[in-house]
Parts: sequence; C-alpha cells; structure tokens
Amino acid sequence: MKSKQIKRPPKDEAILIAAIRLFLSRGYASTTMDAIAEASGFTKQTLYAYFPSKDKLFTQMIVYLCERPSTYKMPTCNGKETFVNLLYAHGNALLSLITQPEVLAATRLVISESGRYPQIAKLYYESGTQRLVQATTQFLDECNAKKLTNIPNTQSAASYFLAMLKGQYYVRMILGVKPAPSQKNKDAHVRETVIMFEKLYASGAPLKTKSIL
Repeated sequence: MKSKQIKRPPKDEAILIAAIRLFLSRGYASTTMDAIAEASGFTKQTLYAYFPSKDKLFTQMIVYLCERPSTYKMPTCNGKETFVNLLYAHGNALLSLITQPEVLAATRLVISESGRYPQIAKLYYESGTQRLVQATTQFLDECNAKKLTNIPNTQSAASYFLAMLKGQYYVRMILGVKPAPSQKNKDAHVRETVIMFEKLYASGAPLKTKSIL
C-alpha cells in the first residue's frame, strides 16, 4: 500500500516536535499547553489555532510519529512480487515503526498514564494501533484483489498478524530488557511470523477468523 503522509505547515510541525519532546520527558499530566507554546516559540493563540486542546495535540503527535516517511514505508501490492516477500517487507516496516525510540517512549507514557487519564489510552489506541490494523487490512485487501491471496476476513487476519509480529521481540523492546534484540534476530522474527501467517491465511484452505480488535 502507499502511505499517505499529510503535508503539514511548518508551524504545525514545529509545535508537534515541541510536544513530542515535552510529553515524552515530562509525561501527559505535567505537560501544559503553555509550556508547549513556549517550547515551540509561538504564542498560545497560535498553538490553539492549530490544536484546540491538549487531547487533540496528543492525538496528532501519535499520528505524526506514525506518518514520518523514514519509518512508514509500506510495500505496494503490484502483483509482481510474491505474497511472502511483500508481507515480509510490510512486517519489517511495521516493526521498525513501532520500535522507534520515540514511539516506544510514547507507548510507555500511555501505559503509565492510562490509569489516571484513560482518555489518552483511547486516543493512542485509535490513532496508533487501529491505524496500523487498517493499514494492514488495506494491504491484505490489495493482495486479495491481485489474486495473491484469498483471505476471507482481512481485518481479523490483520489484527492477528500484528499480534504475532510483536511477539517477544516487541515485549523486550517495550520493557527495555537488555540486551535489545539484534537486527539479525529482528529479521528472523519477521520471517518466522510471515511463514506462520502464510500457512494459516494464505494457503489453499485459509483460516477463517472473525475476531477483530
């Protein structure tokens, strides 16, 4: 699939960069709109013109982290590559995205603050996790359209693929367990995930799952 990155105005991006720095260093509760305005170099009026509330700014921060082109490059299902190769490229792109240091830090922030601020957990899920499920669903739909696969419920399959992809690799990264998995281990993990998924969903008798996160 082709990633559709939003072209943001310079002020918008400067505010988001300041917000990332403050949210991830101070936490959600201790970060104020006043502090973000000061850190970004703009007036509070300008800040509110772009982001009318802290919740909306936090949501857009997550979206921004997931849209940066250096980490969000999904393959195009053009019918020329095999499904396994395409899914491997897709899995690599996803795992690289969710294990960026800033994305991991944002995830830890949401987990730590979710008890006091359940709304940010909901915002994170909708603007982060659900977007990745939707991207994977679209990718699988394109593979179905190109006759590379015949997956009955692509949204359900997409949620299972993401769950398998995270596995122990992601758990170690999010918990900061040392040593961190090597690039070789990451590649092996993605390949094994792809093999398991292909056997379950892209075989002659694809698994018909229904659960959707």
